[in-house]
Amino acid sequence: MMTCSMAGERRHCTKPCRERLRYMWHVLVAFLVVFPLDVLFWRGTWDLLDYYAVVDCASEQDRGNASMAHVHGMQHENYEAACVEFTGNWMTTIFGISVCVLLNCVSPLVQSTADRCRAGTFHATSRLYSYVYAIAYLGQWRGTWNLVDAYSGDYGWRGNLVAFIVCLMLNFLFRLNQFWMSSPWEVHIDNDRDMFFSRPWLGSKPQNGMWQYCIDQLLSQVICVNLNISTWRSLWNTLDDTIYPDNLVASALLTLLSGAVILVLLALSQNTVVAYSASFKKSKWFQRSLLDGCFYVVVNVCVVSMWRGLWNLIAEYFFPDLFVGGLVCHGLGAVCLLAVMSFSTVYENSVDIDGESEDGENLRPQLTPATGWSLLRKKSNQNKSDGIRMQDDQLSPATNKESTVQDLFLESDARQSV
Repeated sequence: MMTCSMAGERRHCTKPCRERLRYMWHVLVAFLVVFPLDVLFWRGTWDLLDYYAVVDCASEQDRGNASMAHVHGMQHENYEAACVEFTGNWMTTIFGISVCVLLNCVSPLVQSTADRCRAGTFHATSRLYSYVYAIAYLGQWRGTWNLVDAYSGDYGWRGNLVAFIVCLMLNFLFRLNQFWMSSPWEVHIDNDRDMFFSRPWLGSKPQNGMWQYCIDQLLSQVICVNLNISTWRSLWNTLDDTIYPDNLVASALLTLLSGAVILVLLALSQNTVVAYSASFKKSKWFQRSLLDGCFYVVVNVCVVSMWRGLWNLIAEYFFPDLFVGGLVCHGLGAVCLLAVMSFSTVYENSVDIDGESEDGENLRPQLTPATGWSLLRKKSNQNKSDGIRMQDDQLSPATNKESTVQDLFLESDARQSV
């Protein structure tokens, strides 16, 4: 009896240890695998857009200086004038907004179709969908960022700090601090069948009217995403102007390492914050939203610091040439992210609102890649079962009926509500 009791106690004691080790494994995957690949893809795509989006009147020297001007926090006169005069940045911005809004508007239909397709078809269409969305999303980011640089002028660190404070106030007002979060704190898995679902800012649903739903998606892309871009830009430029502005490498290493250390500490101490957020009752949604927003700000400052540090190091040492470096970084980042099934991490197609989760679980790091990898076998078996059931349904005359587009929209919305 004593032996059995000791064995049971040993199993009971090792289970929490295994959970902690599994959680640390998820953190390492997000920080050391997905995050560098995400930055690599963004940097390569951004440089390629800089190379091809600059109009013909800009010289090759201007093209080459475009990327390094962004890295060093400077603006090249001829490049800026060419882009503003011939709307190079406007083209990428309008292209990105248009494509993203279009894909978001048809997302309920795509989601309903994805639920019915086979596993192989889902993998192919989801990867293609993610790649097109990512290119458009980065086009909007690149165009809006450069347009703000071109039209706002350079007022030094004080101007950037004021702009960052204004952006923070708007994020708190609109409860959008969670929305400007990125890897390594938030990572997505490509095998998630709900990856097409897009939640607009005001929460409109297709069943309330497609015009209302599409307008909500347009407002989400124009207001929320552009506010996200402005927040990142102002904080990024503030770090450029305040942390070793004359030493790019030292500044990049300092922001990268400090951001990583603070994020790891926040990830390890998340239970306290989650429990405190969950202690607020439903009637105290304002206090919970304020607490969540403050926590997201700390996390996002660390995330932007890490992005800035790694981005500058890659631009300085890893193929600094605009075209060759952009092509290599874009291709390597895309292939590796697809290989680790985390390509959907590079963009955000749903607007998350602060304080919506009453249990505080939204404050935890969204480290789904390692979790997703551990469940791939279960999902694969489930997909096979779904395929068999779908074949049986196709053989049944009673279910061989065509669904209208409105039915597909309603079914997707009901599925997400459940």
